[in-house]
Amino acid sequence: MSADRVLSLSMRPKLLEDCVGQEDIVIGLENQFSSGRIPHFYILHGPIGSGKTTFARILAMALQLGPLPSSPFNIPSEIWAKYKKYDIKEINAANQNGIDDVRAIIESMKYMPIAPSKAKVVILDEAHQLTAAAQNALLTETEDVAKHVYFIFCTSNVSKIIPALQRRAY
Repeated sequence: MSADRVLSLSMRPKLLEDCVGQEDIVIGLENQFSSGRIPHFYILHGPIGSGKTTFARILAMALQLGPLPSSPFNIPSEIWAKYKKYDIKEINAANQNGIDDVRAIIESMKYMPIAPSKAKVVILDEAHQLTAAAQNALLTETEDVAKHVYFIFCTSNVSKIIPALQRRAY
């Protein structure tokens, strides 16, 4: 093991079954995928270090791959090795939190994904740090979302997400 390797990142779970203590969200996500009723907007919230971004990445890959023979969340390691090739944007809203940043995201989501992607997924980490104007710009996008677009907000302070967005999310 390399001395400069960040253990929390290198040991991050890549399968839902490897996520310990999160049975409720695992069951919920599995039920959504098995029923075929998959929301286009999620808010994952909880304390720092609870696995929000990990779940977002697993969910994003499942959305990219579509139905798999055993489980949409049983993603082989060779697929994970190609994570960066998929149309998944991970945005740290602590740094990119203004209206212009959100408009750029919205503009990029208008186009269909490029293979091997089956969807365009935006993971907004620290989503509670988006400005009110930026959150308002996402209202229409999260309500009238295109079939190929998915938004995943990760936040440790869900009360800072405007109520209109909270109502639209799973």
